[in-house]
Amino acid sequence: MTQIENITQMENRLNALRSVIDELTAAAEKYAALQPDFDLLSEYYGSKLWFKDFDDSNAGKLPEGLPCGVLSEDAVYDLIGDNNAMIDTLQEILRKSEMSYEISCGAVVFTRIEGEIKYVIIRSNEGWYGFPKGHTEELESEEETALREILEETGLKVTLLPGFKTVDEHGIPNKPEIIKRCIYFAAEYSGQEIQRQDEELSEALLMSYDEAMGVFQFESSRRILKEVNDFLTK
Repeated sequence: MTQIENITQMENRLNALRSVIDELTAAAEKYAALQPDFDLLSEYYGSKLWFKDFDDSNAGKLPEGLPCGVLSEDAVYDLIGDNNAMIDTLQEILRKSEMSYEISCGAVVFTRIEGEIKYVIIRSNEGWYGFPKGHTEELESEEETALREILEETGLKVTLLPGFKTVDEHGIPNKPEIIKRCIYFAAEYSGQEIQRQDEELSEALLMSYDEAMGVFQFESSRRILKEVNDFLTK
């Protein structure tokens, strides 16, 4: 990535985040101002008064045309549930903001042999099956990292397919303060031999979709391969 490209990318991120933060700040101020109303509504829902109003509504004792959404059995219940889900989401964002990220980029690499899609599946020296990937280096874009790591691990010069990108995040054993974020693209090659990186990998194999799904130890790997396979065969 060139200096100009990096500055432009960071400028776009600045503008996008500035806009969203301004919107969230305004919404948070409105939300805070409405908290007394939320508390009163929560107390009303399910109270003796609510049940009386509910029964009178069903009996046709209330004025015709009176808005009574608050007397439905789901409206307030759903609002309370959505409020709690939103708070959980914000708490999760806060938790993640206090953690460090370890970022890797790679791709699900494939080729076509006699019309059949074959996937490049690597096996680490620890015995885990997965896809070629590795850590980003300074000023590298995600795509540049993926291309470099694929070349280093498999010796393949691939083409990243536009329109596909997926992310997997998970914790790291014994490092609760770190989240590992893996970004995957879909990448194609043809007419090349795999040249495995011996110091990093014990195997680099071509497998069919079913064969690969059968060797993965992690459900996330199956999910990612399925996403790519669906993308290629849709």
